[in-house]
Amino acid sequence: MDIYINLTTLWIMKYDLRFFLSHLKPVLKSKLLMSMLSDYLHMVLFA
Repeated sequence: MDIYINLTTLWIMKYDLRFFLSHLKPVLKSKLLMSMLSDYLHMVLFA
């Protein structure tokens, strides 16, 4: 019984993690793009 509960918990956690990551990816991408953009602007402006 305990094993069953643990497996279910793991499955739910895995699902949550996938859901969380799928929401996080666009945010990380935009953050990365913004940091790259700011680095580029910094190089251009302060070269």
